Amino acid sequence: MKAAYRTLYEKYNTILKPLISEQEGRLETFAVPLLESLSCMLDAVSLADACDNDVQKSKYVKVADEALNLSISYSYQYLIYALQKEIDTFEERAPKSVRNRIDGGKFWKQYVDHKQAAVLCEVEAKKQESLNPALSVDKYQEAYLHYVEIDKMFNTFAAELKDSQWHKKVSTCMKGWHWLWVTIWVAVITAVLRFMISYYSS
Repeated sequence: MKAAYRTLYEKYNTILKPLISEQEGRLETFAVPLLESLSCMLDAVSLADACDNDVQKSKYVKVADEALNLSISYSYQYLIYALQKEIDTFEERAPKSVRNRIDGGKFWKQYVDHKQAAVLCEVEAKKQESLNPALSVDKYQEAYLHYVEIDKMFNTFAAELKDSQWHKKVSTCMKGWHWLWVTIWVAVITAVLRFMISYYSS
Protein backbone atom coordinates (compact mmCIF):
# COMPACT_ATOMS: atom_id res chain seq x y z
CA MET A 1 0.00 0.00 0.00
CA LYS A 2 2.91 2.31 0.77
CA ALA A 3 4.18 1.84 -2.78
CA ALA A 4 0.74 2.66 -4.19
CA TYR A 5 0.63 5.94 -2.26
CA ARG A 6 4.15 6.80 -3.37
CA THR A 7 3.34 6.12 -7.02
CA LEU A 8 0.22 8.25 -6.75
CA TYR A 9 2.14 11.12 -5.20
CA GLU A 10 4.99 10.95 -7.71
CA LYS A 11 2.58 11.02 -10.64
CA TYR A 12 0.76 13.98 -9.12
CA ASN A 13 3.96 15.84 -8.24
CA THR A 14 5.92 15.26 -11.45
CA ILE A 15 3.14 15.32 -14.07
CA LEU A 16 0.02 17.10 -12.87
CA LYS A 17 1.56 19.93 -10.81
CA PRO A 18 3.66 21.27 -13.72
CA LEU A 19 0.58 21.12 -15.96
CA ILE A 20 -1.43 23.07 -13.41
CA SER A 21 1.33 25.68 -13.23
CA GLU A 22 1.31 26.04 -17.00
CA GLN A 23 -2.46 26.45 -16.99
CA GLU A 24 -1.98 29.30 -14.52
CA GLY A 25 0.22 30.95 -17.12
CA ARG A 26 -1.91 30.36 -20.20
CA LEU A 27 -5.53 30.41 -19.02
CA GLU A 28 -7.52 32.84 -16.93
CA THR A 29 -9.70 30.20 -15.27
CA PHE A 30 -9.68 26.51 -14.40
CA ALA A 31 -12.48 24.41 -15.86
CA VAL A 32 -14.92 22.80 -13.45
CA PRO A 33 -14.23 19.18 -14.63
CA LEU A 34 -10.57 19.52 -13.66
CA LEU A 35 -11.41 20.78 -10.18
CA GLU A 36 -14.02 18.03 -9.78
CA SER A 37 -11.54 15.29 -10.70
CA LEU A 38 -9.00 16.74 -8.25
CA SER A 39 -11.67 16.74 -5.55
CA CYS A 40 -12.52 13.12 -6.36
CA MET A 41 -8.87 12.14 -6.03
CA LEU A 42 -8.54 13.83 -2.65
CA ASP A 43 -11.77 12.22 -1.39
CA ALA A 44 -10.59 8.77 -2.48
CA VAL A 45 -7.24 9.23 -0.72
CA SER A 46 -9.03 10.28 2.47
CA LEU A 47 -11.34 7.26 2.30
CA ALA A 48 -8.38 4.94 1.75
CA ASP A 49 -6.63 6.38 4.77
CA ALA A 50 -9.70 5.86 6.97
CA CYS A 51 -10.31 2.30 5.78
CA ASP A 52 -9.00 -0.71 7.75
CA ASN A 53 -9.81 -3.27 5.07
CA ASP A 54 -6.86 -3.71 2.71
CA VAL A 55 -9.04 -4.82 -0.20
CA GLN A 56 -11.32 -1.80 0.11
CA LYS A 57 -8.32 0.45 0.70
CA SER A 58 -6.83 -0.74 -2.60
CA LYS A 59 -10.09 0.05 -4.37
CA TYR A 60 -10.04 3.61 -3.04
CA VAL A 61 -6.44 4.05 -4.15
CA LYS A 62 -7.41 2.81 -7.61
CA VAL A 63 -10.23 5.38 -7.74
CA ALA A 64 -7.74 8.07 -6.72
CA ASP A 65 -5.36 7.00 -9.48
CA GLU A 66 -8.15 7.06 -12.08
CA ALA A 67 -9.18 10.54 -10.93
CA LEU A 68 -5.55 11.66 -11.17
CA ASN A 69 -5.27 10.32 -14.73
CA LEU A 70 -8.49 12.12 -15.59
CA SER A 71 -7.08 15.36 -14.16
CA ILE A 72 -3.97 14.96 -16.30
CA SER A 73 -6.10 14.32 -19.39
CA TYR A 74 -8.21 17.41 -18.72
CA SER A 75 -5.08 19.50 -18.19
CA TYR A 76 -3.63 18.49 -21.55
CA GLN A 77 -6.93 19.26 -23.26
CA TYR A 78 -7.19 22.74 -21.74
CA LEU A 79 -3.59 23.55 -22.64
CA ILE A 80 -4.18 22.31 -26.18
CA TYR A 81 -7.18 24.62 -26.39
CA ALA A 82 -5.07 27.60 -25.29
CA LEU A 83 -2.37 26.82 -27.86
CA GLN A 84 -4.94 26.27 -30.60
CA LYS A 85 -6.32 29.77 -30.07
CA GLU A 86 -2.97 31.26 -30.97
CA ILE A 87 -2.55 28.90 -33.91
CA ASP A 88 -6.00 29.81 -35.24
CA THR A 89 -5.08 33.49 -35.04
CA PHE A 90 -1.93 32.82 -37.03
CA GLU A 91 -3.78 30.97 -39.78
CA GLU A 92 -6.40 33.70 -40.03
CA ARG A 93 -4.00 36.63 -40.23
CA ALA A 94 -0.63 35.52 -41.56
CA PRO A 95 -0.48 35.88 -45.37
CA LYS A 96 1.11 33.14 -47.42
CA SER A 97 4.01 35.44 -48.28
CA VAL A 98 4.89 35.65 -44.58
CA ARG A 99 4.47 31.92 -43.99
CA ASN A 100 6.70 30.94 -46.89
CA ARG A 101 9.38 33.55 -46.20
CA ILE A 102 10.21 32.57 -42.62
CA ASP A 103 13.35 30.45 -42.34
CA GLY A 104 13.37 29.83 -46.07
CA GLY A 105 10.06 27.98 -45.96
CA LYS A 106 11.15 25.48 -43.30
CA PHE A 107 8.96 27.13 -40.69
CA TRP A 108 5.75 26.48 -42.61
CA LYS A 109 6.64 22.87 -43.45
CA GLN A 110 7.43 22.03 -39.82
CA TYR A 111 4.34 23.91 -38.70
CA VAL A 112 2.08 21.84 -40.98
CA ASP A 113 3.77 18.57 -39.98
CA HIS A 114 3.33 19.25 -36.26
CA LYS A 115 -0.25 20.39 -36.63
CA GLN A 116 -1.29 17.37 -38.70
CA ALA A 117 0.36 15.01 -36.21
CA ALA A 118 -1.35 16.80 -33.31
CA VAL A 119 -4.78 16.54 -34.92
CA LEU A 120 -4.32 12.81 -35.54
CA CYS A 121 -3.35 12.30 -31.90
CA GLU A 122 -6.43 14.21 -30.77
CA VAL A 123 -8.69 12.08 -32.95
CA GLU A 124 -7.21 8.91 -31.46
CA ALA A 125 -7.48 10.34 -27.95
CA LYS A 126 -11.18 11.08 -28.40
CA LYS A 127 -11.77 7.49 -29.53
CA GLN A 128 -10.05 6.16 -26.42
CA GLU A 129 -11.83 8.71 -24.26
CA SER A 130 -15.20 7.26 -25.24
CA LEU A 131 -14.10 3.96 -23.68
CA ASN A 132 -12.24 5.28 -20.66
CA PRO A 133 -11.08 8.90 -20.20
CA ALA A 134 -7.93 7.77 -18.42
CA LEU A 135 -6.84 5.85 -21.53
CA SER A 136 -6.67 9.07 -23.54
CA VAL A 137 -3.84 10.59 -21.49
CA ASP A 138 -0.95 9.40 -23.67
CA LYS A 139 -2.48 10.58 -26.94
CA TYR A 140 -3.48 13.96 -25.51
CA GLN A 141 0.07 14.29 -24.25
CA GLU A 142 1.43 13.57 -27.74
CA ALA A 143 -0.90 16.15 -29.25
CA TYR A 144 0.08 18.69 -26.60
CA LEU A 145 3.80 18.16 -27.27
CA HIS A 146 3.27 18.82 -30.98
CA TYR A 147 1.45 22.06 -30.16
CA VAL A 148 4.27 23.00 -27.78
CA GLU A 149 6.74 22.59 -30.64
CA ILE A 150 4.64 24.97 -32.73
CA ASP A 151 4.61 27.43 -29.85
CA LYS A 152 8.41 27.20 -29.62
CA MET A 153 8.60 27.93 -33.34
CA PHE A 154 6.43 31.01 -32.82
CA ASN A 155 8.79 32.21 -30.10
CA THR A 156 11.90 31.49 -32.17
CA PHE A 157 10.65 33.55 -35.09
CA ALA A 158 8.72 36.07 -32.98
CA ALA A 159 10.35 39.10 -34.62
CA GLU A 160 9.39 38.07 -38.14
CA LEU A 161 5.90 37.11 -37.04
CA LYS A 162 5.39 40.42 -35.26
CA ASP A 163 6.42 42.22 -38.43
CA SER A 164 3.37 40.68 -40.07
CA GLN A 165 1.26 42.27 -37.28
CA TRP A 166 -0.74 39.13 -36.59
CA HIS A 167 1.03 37.86 -33.49
CA LYS A 168 -0.83 38.25 -30.23
CA LYS A 169 0.13 36.08 -27.31
CA VAL A 170 -2.51 34.58 -25.06
CA SER A 171 -2.48 36.62 -21.86
CA THR A 172 -0.31 35.20 -19.11
CA CYS A 173 -2.17 37.16 -16.50
CA MET A 174 -3.97 34.97 -13.99
CA LYS A 175 -6.95 36.36 -12.14
CA GLY A 176 -5.84 36.82 -8.55
CA TRP A 177 -8.59 34.92 -6.82
CA HIS A 178 -8.41 31.96 -9.21
CA TRP A 179 -4.64 31.76 -8.73
CA LEU A 180 -4.94 31.90 -4.95
CA TRP A 181 -7.76 29.33 -4.83
CA VAL A 182 -5.95 26.80 -7.01
CA THR A 183 -2.64 27.36 -5.21
CA ILE A 184 -4.29 26.55 -1.89
CA TRP A 185 -6.02 23.51 -3.44
CA VAL A 186 -2.76 22.15 -4.84
CA ALA A 187 -0.99 22.74 -1.52
CA VAL A 188 -3.70 20.82 0.36
CA ILE A 189 -3.53 17.83 -2.00
CA THR A 190 0.26 17.79 -1.85
CA ALA A 191 0.22 17.92 1.95
CA VAL A 192 -2.30 15.08 2.20
CA LEU A 193 -0.32 12.82 -0.13
CA ARG A 194 2.92 13.58 1.67
CA PHE A 195 1.28 12.75 4.98
CA MET A 196 0.03 9.43 3.58
CA ILE A 197 3.52 8.47 2.42
CA SER A 198 5.10 9.55 5.69
CA TYR A 199 2.46 7.74 7.75
CA TYR A 200 2.76 4.44 5.91
CA SER A 201 6.54 4.66 5.79
CA SER A 202 6.78 4.84 9.58
